[in-house]
Amino acid sequence: MEIVNSKSKFQLEKATVTVVSNQSEYDYPSDIILQGIDTIQYSTDGVNWGRPLVKTISADRRTVSKGNPYGYTLNRDSYELIPPISNGYLLLTYNKRPKRLEKRSAKVTVVNGIS
Repeated sequence: MEIVNSKSKFQLEKATVTVVSNQSEYDYPSDIILQGIDTIQYSTDGVNWGRPLVKTISADRRTVSKGNPYGYTLNRDSYELIPPISNGYLLLTYNKRPKRLEKRSAKVTVVNGIS
């Protein structure tokens, strides 16, 4: 038996982010849970999406200053593209924070058929 992916895909959400020229850091979506980015894809037109970017750690950063993004790192309050890009769109697939449970209560007033 082979486990292909043990992560739950039940709470995944997608969001499109417009790239700001030469900005490398972007805030997480407000409803993300635990820096839960599943994938980031890049597109120049917002329609044709490329392969998912590679998740790296800060030691993997390279000194490429321009071009298409090839990776990203997760920071405490943001994610950072490597390298920064001048235009386009990002498609984030991330783990969404579940909705709060509602408190429900009821009062039994009549019971039928019990002797």
